[in-house]
Amino acid sequence: MKRIIGSVAICVLLLGVSIQAQVPQGPPKPGPEVKRLAYFVGNWKEEGKSTAHGMTGPVSSTQKWEWVSDLALRMRIS
Repeated sequence: MKRIIGSVAICVLLLGVSIQAQVPQGPPKPGPEVKRLAYFVGNWKEEGKSTAHGMTGPVSSTQKWEWVSDLALRMRIS
């Protein structure tokens, strides 16, 4: 009888430890290198002169950078 109670107590203890190990800690926090990318968030307008392939002319584009999550940026070009 003592052997059964001891076995059950060990099983309950191990089950409790394994449940504690599976508790999610949440998403990782971004490091300083990711936080520096915040400089690029917003709307950017670019204008210049193209000299590609022997042709010249004005070139312009607009980009919108936004956070997808705390760890990634997304760019839209229009």
